[in-house]
Amino acid sequence: MDRWDIVCGVNFTDRNVNCFSTNPPLQAALVPLINRFVNRLLHESLANPRVTPQKVIKLKKGIFFLSSSSQYYDLFLQYMTQATPVNVDVGGVPTPVFNVNYLPDVRDGNIIAGNVDLRVVRLYVSFISYHMTSLMGWLRDPIGDMYGNVLSPGSTLRGVYQSVLPDNAKVPQNVQEACVNQLGNTIQKIYFTRGVLFFSIGGDYNDRPGYVTNYNANIETQNPPVPLGHIIWNNTDPLASTQIFISTFDKNGFDTELILQSTNVIRIRSIVTVDFQNWQVTGQPIVVSDHYVQFNVTLTDGTWRPHQNEECRVFLMSPDQTVPTYRDELTSEIKQFTTNVGGRKKRQNKSKRKKQKVSNKKSRFSKRRYRKYRK
Repeated sequence: MDRWDIVCGVNFTDRNVNCFSTNPPLQAALVPLINRFVNRLLHESLANPRVTPQKVIKLKKGIFFLSSSSQYYDLFLQYMTQATPVNVDVGGVPTPVFNVNYLPDVRDGNIIAGNVDLRVVRLYVSFISYHMTSLMGWLRDPIGDMYGNVLSPGSTLRGVYQSVLPDNAKVPQNVQEACVNQLGNTIQKIYFTRGVLFFSIGGDYNDRPGYVTNYNANIETQNPPVPLGHIIWNNTDPLASTQIFISTFDKNGFDTELILQSTNVIRIRSIVTVDFQNWQVTGQPIVVSDHYVQFNVTLTDGTWRPHQNEECRVFLMSPDQTVPTYRDELTSEIKQFTTNVGGRKKRQNKSKRKKQKVSNKKSRFSKRRYRKYRK
């Protein structure tokens, strides 16, 4: 076992993950799959100082939690099966491009509890791993020494193509040829492209889903100030509220002020159940910059009452946007998780952005003046 591998355990500290919940065989199988694939994918990047063992552990645990829901597998399988184009013409017979039987076998068997095919699980894990490591900037990073010499050109997709994509030995020759002739791509490239798109674009084409984020509920007070990353209702019974106050920074510290200003429907939902509140915004929101946004609201649906400091999934929708789907939620979670683990900079608040703009202008002016007088 490598020092950056996760293990099955009974708690969520260090390298342990809970493999004994709703689907134990699935979760127990996920751990070695994630460890093997991420290690192979990151083989050449592990020498990069930014890719520390602790960050790799966090990445693997994040992949584990985002791979533990059979609901996501159902959506993934449906998406891959209905991928456009669905069929290729093989001797006049419309033949599906996506076929689980084309995938290489896995050492742990093909079917596990919950009727989830382990070949699909491995495909899912490989694509979400590739997508997340790409977002974090860990792939294809050249590795150099202290003198600037390039020791390695960076990671490759060899691990994806050799171990999880359709096996040429299992794909009939006439199907392979039909894919190249009609679609201009190999069946492996089609699978890879579609698989990564599943995690990156959210809902169906032409949909405009609202923004998905997380906040904590604060029901012990009914008025501002609003703690960072919290929501306040102006009634001790949240469902009887006529006003909602939402922090301009969500639970993860991301600046949502501009999104909040254009919101006219707010859905607040439990992260563990389907219970929710649906609110229609009435009137123009009142913005207290870098602190909170105040909404006059009317409850239109839902009966959920959160507990103090309970984490909520929040959907913010402008007039032309739709309620985000589970795929949209998955896409949002991936972005938030990789931003936190990968160390990408969060948006500056407005006062810092203004100062930065002024500083940039001064810098550009100084450079122009220097060039002018240098002549």
